[in-house]
Amino acid sequence: MRVYPDIESLRLHARRRIPKAVFEYVDGGSYTEATLRQNRRGLEDIDLVQRVLRDVSDRSQAVELLGHKLPSPLILGPTGLTGFVHPNGEIEALRAANAAGIPYTLCTPSICSVGDLKEAVGTPFWFQIYVMKDKDFTRYLLENAKAAGATVLVITVDVVVNAQRHRDLRNGLAIPLRMTLPTLLDLATKPGWLLRMTQSKRKTFGNYQGYLKEGTGTQSMAAWVAEQYQPLLTPETLGWIRDFWQGPVIIKGVMTPEDAEIAVEFGADGIVVSNHGGRQLDGASSTAAALPAIARAVKGETTILVDSGIRTGADIFRMLALGADACLTGRAQLYGLGAAGRAGVSRAIEILQAELDVAMALTGCRTLEDIGPHCIRHRGQAARKTGSGA
Repeated sequence: MRVYPDIESLRLHARRRIPKAVFEYVDGGSYTEATLRQNRRGLEDIDLVQRVLRDVSDRSQAVELLGHKLPSPLILGPTGLTGFVHPNGEIEALRAANAAGIPYTLCTPSICSVGDLKEAVGTPFWFQIYVMKDKDFTRYLLENAKAAGATVLVITVDVVVNAQRHRDLRNGLAIPLRMTLPTLLDLATKPGWLLRMTQSKRKTFGNYQGYLKEGTGTQSMAAWVAEQYQPLLTPETLGWIRDFWQGPVIIKGVMTPEDAEIAVEFGADGIVVSNHGGRQLDGASSTAAALPAIARAVKGETTILVDSGIRTGADIFRMLALGADACLTGRAQLYGLGAAGRAGVSRAIEILQAELDVAMALTGCRTLEDIGPHCIRHRGQAARKTGSGA
């Protein structure tokens, strides 16, 4: 039995097991990947304040979100092409999340459809949607999600245009994979992945099938969707979606207090402080840097979630201390999926929860309510106070 002590060990094993183009789609960011790096740097520059001589028995990570009590402040966030990392990947990730008692969020450009999840698992899940120019297409996606039992709608608002990802261009990433010589050579080293993918229910975008004409090729489908992102994305253009859904709505992609306040005025039940994991605006600040001001502006008025750069339970602790109510993880779950399928996702969840528990114990926190700004110290600020910073 292979041992995975941390998320990085899952990442390294996933890199060995899946094609380079697929792994780098998961692992990479847009343009120079400056924001991708900044997300990690923003978290790593925050020290935890160790506290001792305290009773830290009977610790609990339990949190109430949107009227539901969860065992920990962790949500599996929306990730595209999950079913290409592992066969039926969305279904397997939902099963892992369900076993852990935490929410799973299905991404619109997923391989398995909302109907596939209902048929295979049947438990409620969250659904993430991009707003499309074709209003009928957006309505089609919403109707299918509601029929499949999705309970929470996550509207991603930071993709009014698609940013370029250089790794994907260099690798010629397409779904299905283009059989170029480099791709064929790479696949020749991944026979296990090829064999596993024969078990996949689908090999294209499941949520798009049924709306486009029968026989539409995957490349044509992807090209059509790429042109559908709505650049006119205002509260007014989102209003009909909120009214149609008639359930909890979360706005994902908020990075300033001003936009957080607009989301609250819109009636959002929650926001996700997110820079899309460094996959959209290259040069944006880290979510760890953006979160405190947003929390000061809207804490208590809406649920505050955050993603981007989270690789450890200590990172979750840092985000909670900065003002988040819970965290979404994207890459961590995909590393687990690529490394060991459903068992790998379950292991990723276990790792993050166990590391959070240790961070709580060693900082003197028994519950999430004990976690706050006093539990962390920004390294740059500490250096300036002591005069040791250059």
